[in-house]
Amino acid sequence: MPALRAQQLVGGGDGLAAITHRLHLTGPVAGTPYGVARPGARRRVAILVAPDAHLRPGPAPVFLAPPPPAGPRDEPLHPPPRTDASRCPRRRPLNEHPGSPTTTTFTVQQALVAQCEQLRDRVAVLDAPARDGDPQAQLAVVRAWRKRVDTAFAALYHPWLITLDGQQPLGRAPGAPPAASSPGCTRPVTCRSVCTGHRPTRRCSGATTSACAITDAVHGVLNDEAINAICAQAGRGIRPMGARTMSDDALWRFVNVRRLLCMIEKALSQQLQWAVFEPANWLTRELMRLGVASLLEALWG
Repeated sequence: MPALRAQQLVGGGDGLAAITHRLHLTGPVAGTPYGVARPGARRRVAILVAPDAHLRPGPAPVFLAPPPPAGPRDEPLHPPPRTDASRCPRRRPLNEHPGSPTTTTFTVQQALVAQCEQLRDRVAVLDAPARDGDPQAQLAVVRAWRKRVDTAFAALYHPWLITLDGQQPLGRAPGAPPAASSPGCTRPVTCRSVCTGHRPTRRCSGATTSACAITDAVHGVLNDEAINAICAQAGRGIRPMGARTMSDDALWRFVNVRRLLCMIEKALSQQLQWAVFEPANWLTRELMRLGVASLLEALWG
């Protein structure tokens, strides 16, 4: 039986070389929805997160040399592949995304926020692009990123997290985006209700440490600018220490307030459909008042 040899695969594609953020991530204007537009067709979505918006160019790929020709007694199962330039082109890395990373990320996040503001029944979890090197430079990036968006339907988290495998799956960016593993605005919902305030009761899943340490002084600066810090505490792990929206309006400062109103608006819109074609008299108004009052009293209790 001839011995098996390692074969070099050529002519394939990584699946990301043809991706464009305006078509594949933000979704098409018309036709079958996908990308960010895909959740818009589903009414039971509560939180939108797009960590793939941070895909950045990675290192140049390294191709293995073609195997040596087989001897008469060591014939491979398959003939060796052709290695000429026409059959083995230089391909982009797996984690490369075309276009400027900052422009692409902001475009995708704008689509998330626009969908949340249009449907008014969900919120978006955002994060700023990562920058290697000085933590002060990364702090300046996230503060500038916060000033680009003013909405009550989104929350911004910082810093990036180092994953369990210790690799850098997103090119030169250290670790993974914090929004992908931040349960800060979702944990109270599973425990109690949507109106419950934020409590750092759950660690960030899949993270071993953060890309940069958050001191008390830095935490104070981030908190004043409505940026939710993820802190590593001794004996408690890595936890999100805030759930503030990206709104300058004090009435919409916290995510749980925004989500509570989203739930009330959605519940009333569904439960009051019967009143659309009813006569506008005192009986219809009284029945609607009783229904709304019962819902609000249940939430208050």
